[in-house]
Order: sequence, then C-alpha cells, then structure tokens
Amino acid sequence: MKIPAPVTGHGPFYCEATGGIDFSPPHRQPLISSMRKLNIQYAFYLGLGSLIQRMNIQQARSVGCLVGEMIWKAAPGRRQIAIQALMSHLGINKLSATRIARRNFRHTGISFVEMFLSRQIDFRFTTAHVSSNQEKLFQDLIARKRPIVATTGHLGSWELLAPILALYFRDRHRQIIVKHPKDKALAQVMTHHRGVGRNEIIGKDQAAPSVLRCLYENGVSAFLVDHNAQRNKSIFLPFLGEKASVNIGPAVLAIRSKALVCPIFLIRDGCGKYVLDVHHPLDSLLLEGKIQDKVRKVAGFYTHAVQKMVQSYPEQWFWMHKRWKTRPWKDKEDHLYAE
Repeated sequence: MKIPAPVTGHGPFYCEATGGIDFSPPHRQPLISSMRKLNIQYAFYLGLGSLIQRMNIQQARSVGCLVGEMIWKAAPGRRQIAIQALMSHLGINKLSATRIARRNFRHTGISFVEMFLSRQIDFRFTTAHVSSNQEKLFQDLIARKRPIVATTGHLGSWELLAPILALYFRDRHRQIIVKHPKDKALAQVMTHHRGVGRNEIIGKDQAAPSVLRCLYENGVSAFLVDHNAQRNKSIFLPFLGEKASVNIGPAVLAIRSKALVCPIFLIRDGCGKYVLDVHHPLDSLLLEGKIQDKVRKVAGFYTHAVQKMVQSYPEQWFWMHKRWKTRPWKDKEDHLYAE
C-alpha cells in the first residue's frame, strides 16, 4: 500500500526511488546538497595544492601568473576597481594604471599559489631564497622577551609570512588573526596551511580574549591591517591620499598588553627571491596621553607603514579590494574615537 507524503512536518514520506519509507526530514536535502558541494570544492583545492607542492618555486610562480591572468579576464568588475583605484590614489593615467593592474593580478595569483607552499618553508628555503634589509633588527626582535603585535598587509608574499613566523618564533605562542573568505572550502584550506608549525588561526570577530592571553605570555599576534573595516571598529585615517576606515583592534590590544608593534612584509624582488622588510617597532609602553590618542598613534603607525610599502611596490598590493568602501559621515564620524 502506498503511503502518502505528509503535507507538513518532518514525518515519514514515501520514497519513489526505493519504494519504501524515508524518515529523513525534507529540509535535509538542501543541506546534504550544500555539504556535497563543499566537499567537492574542498577536494578540488586539496588536489590543486597537492599538484603545486610537487613544483619548485619558479614553476609555482608560473602557475600563479596563469591564475592571475585568468582572474584578469574573468573578473572585469574587479579589474575596473583596481584600475580606478590606481588612477585615483597614485595619480597616474589609465594606460599606466592598466599595466600595473595587470601585473598586480599576476602577483595576486602568485600569492594564492604560495599559500600551498607554506609547509615547504624551512631554514634551507630561507637561506636560499630570503634576504632581509634589517637582519640585525629582526634578530633583536626575536631575542626581546616582549609581546609583539606584528602587522602586515595584502602585499607581496603575505601568505608565506605565516611559516616564517613559525620558523623564527618557534618557542613562542603564535597567532594569526584572519578574516575568513566566504568560500568555506577555501577557508578550511587556508586555515590548514596558515596553521603550519602550530600557528593558532583565529577569526577576527572572536579574537580579543585569545589575543590578550597570547600577548600576556609574550607571544606574537599577527594582523593584516589594510582591509576595509566596519565603522564601529575603526577610525578614519589618511591612506594614499584619501581617508580610509582603519581597524583599531590591533592598536587597542597592543596598548592593553604593552606590546611592541612591528610592521613586517615579504616582498618579491623580481629575481625569483624574497626580501623580508622589517620596520622599527613602536613601543606602546612608551606612549603618553589619553587612550584615544594612543590608539590613533598606533593605528596611524601601522597604516603609514603599509602606505609606504604600497607606494614602493604598487604592483604587489591587493588593488582589487574595495579599500575605501566605508566612508566617514559628512558632519561627524560615527566610530569609536571621533576625529
């Protein structure tokens, strides 16, 4: 006897495929489909990563350039965002902006591919491929028993900074605070590779308590500080000639923990190697004034560091990002610390 499907609820319903009763709730079907899609995407990224990990650095860069060219052709909207941002903030004409933007997309493709190489980074790699413009400063920073807030941007080989952090600060508690992408499969893969050497990966929205625990133990917490920030978590500061919404989280946490704030970047030198660019740290312990003044000082410090690097290496920054999306109010600034 055929059992009719229920009109509502999660009761049993007749399954034509099996000729029997299926006790699964109807709403699980989209969920299963979504999980299946996630697994397929995850398998794709794992397969791609496995292929890239068999390559040497030059082969991986060639694949990255190809990925960048594909993004250039497939994403006209992002292409236009990058070109317009270059024209507006570097004061160059459209032809020059287009040339830089295309090279920039290739660098972005290389950054994506470099993520899969993170577990190959060891002292042999750094000896052969990485130099530093501030070797003594970097060694002094490693030796100092102070909490460190490391700041960087979406510039150069930012994904390879995670394994370098694990390599040189291996005796300390290390964290990387991230904004996870909407692609959940990609987020899982990125977490896996950024977590090399037991780096702790923390989502930015739940970061504060964990970061403070780490810094109170003289640990190292690393932040990407050049993305557009929500108005209630930011202040507006000049960046490349226009006010930008700057995340104050790293500044507040550094001040509370009395940490050193150290901008650090990994730049491609154009000859197949890398330059570790370490800036002199700002000691938050020495800051004076009200908390608002201290926050502005620290946030301005790491924002200016990113700006300086972007001006020096414009083709290596993430221009397709909508950096100036959040705008200040015309009559007042609706954020934590007003101008």
